[in-house]
Amino acid sequence: MLKTTGYWSPHEDVALLRSGLPVMFTEEQEQGAAAVADTAMTTDLDEDIRVDLTHLKVFTIDGAGASCSACVRVLRSAESRNLNKGGR
Repeated sequence: MLKTTGYWSPHEDVALLRSGLPVMFTEEQEQGAAAVADTAMTTDLDEDIRVDLTHLKVFTIDGAGASCSACVRVLRSAESRNLNKGGR
């Protein structure tokens, strides 16, 4: 009803609101996050284990609601075939 009347946006997470979990951060949490962000490392610690997949073509045959796990399986399969051929 609240979505229908426009009180809530169509994208309001009703299940989250019903759960009673906080939906906003406290000022203390915001300040803590800002402090961490200011001192966070800028080095990519996983750089040596990442695989460059930018050469692969990206496409989808699924709708917007499709699961990302299927996409990961396709990419891992393609990566495996590439590594088996001696590529990186």
